[in-house]
Amino acid sequence: MRRARAKGFTLIELLVVIGVIAILVGLLLPALSSARRQANQARCAANLRQLAAAFTLYAADNKSFYPVARWEVPPGAPKEPGVSNLYWSDFTAPYVAPRHARFNQYLTSNPAEFAAARRTVVWGCPTWDGINWAGAPGANVDGVSVYDNGYAMNPYPTYDVGHPKLASQRVPASEWAMIAPTSGNAGQFFRQTRWNRPAERALIVESNLWLLGFIPVATPGDAVAPQQVQRGLSESPGANNIDRYRHGRLPRVEGDLFAATGGRVAFNIAFCDGHVETLRSAAAGYRAVRLRDP
Repeated sequence: MRRARAKGFTLIELLVVIGVIAILVGLLLPALSSARRQANQARCAANLRQLAAAFTLYAADNKSFYPVARWEVPPGAPKEPGVSNLYWSDFTAPYVAPRHARFNQYLTSNPAEFAAARRTVVWGCPTWDGINWAGAPGANVDGVSVYDNGYAMNPYPTYDVGHPKLASQRVPASEWAMIAPTSGNAGQFFRQTRWNRPAERALIVESNLWLLGFIPVATPGDAVAPQQVQRGLSESPGANNIDRYRHGRLPRVEGDLFAATGGRVAFNIAFCDGHVETLRSAAAGYRAVRLRDP
């Protein structure tokens, strides 16, 4: 009597199945990666809307004044020991973060405390892992700067199409919403209405530095300068530190700058009227601050 032959895969059949699976994985991974990027972008946009709303709530409680990007607390003003500066996130956090959450100089070096801060809307971009501030190691917790939460406030309410008249000049430091006399930025608190044209003017931008650094182009028609790789701002005309590739794809690196071509630009901005857009060109980010094209 003939014994029935056991059924099974031959080596060739097994290799074919493995090959098909590899092809399917290769097709699905880019789609999954793209879906994850879009989800992170949408989540970040939702958090930015909450932060923009916090500015409005702060203004409602403070006679229509917005916070400043940074304020060197004057001697005698109420503050905790060791706190010499308050940042825009300190002013707005009570409207979007738990009462116990601490930020910036109010943080200690306790990793658990910092981890709690990073779970709030103030650190609201899921693609932002933080950045090491090599210039001040004491400002890092677990290698991450406590001041750079991935967002920056626009402290330049007076930029407009015709102001300043010369494109190579910044607006005077007295017109900045930042009070830091020791660094020459003796600005002031401005009323919310000073950020006019609110549907066009940026309020909060994705940035790799706590301060939105911005240098107008030298002459009309000049290009926006490439983005610096690390935390900081290139001091060339047209430079800004908007993190323009946050939700896109990085180009190649040339020295300490990303290449001017290549990559894919995609970053979120919350405008002064509260709406959020994902912008896809460096020039669009420049326009959101300068209210004119380079």
